[in-house]
Amino acid sequence: MNSKVISQLVIWILLFMLLFLVFVPIIMMIIMSFKDNAQIYGNFWALPSPWRWENYGKGFYAIINYVKNSIIACALSLIGVLLLSSLAGYVFARRWFPGKEVIFYAIISLMMIPGILTLIPAYVLVYQLKLVNTRWVLVLPWISGGQVFGILLCRSFFSTLPQELFDSAQLDGANE
Repeated sequence: MNSKVISQLVIWILLFMLLFLVFVPIIMMIIMSFKDNAQIYGNFWALPSPWRWENYGKGFYAIINYVKNSIIACALSLIGVLLLSSLAGYVFARRWFPGKEVIFYAIISLMMIPGILTLIPAYVLVYQLKLVNTRWVLVLPWISGGQVFGILLCRSFFSTLPQELFDSAQLDGANE
């Protein structure tokens, strides 16, 4: 065997060892999920006996309220960002007003501010508005924070649409 084949063999062996090291914790996590505490502490490396399938049901019922809360907060935030960003993006793409470019670049420059920098001022604002421990404390900051990127995307999209499309819609009776 030449040196190229040997080096390839060594590389493959190292890759399979790394693959094994990556998958062992995942496999152990799956196996442990079918055990109860006595089985875990009694014989850590053994397979579950009996397999506790009810652990998944208990886990599901333990987190279902949190999942519902996350879905509701995400849906409300998504609707708010889409609604406001599409309106602002359309205005920045298709309407003219004094200082339009300056305002747009000022909004886009907000992308340079890290989110962690606004954490304490956002909490103070939420506390003063008495929104602590409500769902709105999850929704409103995401709506306001998502506007910058949403406006950039919507303006870019509306700018690519031909003006003739809007003119023909207006001739057919459509308004803004």
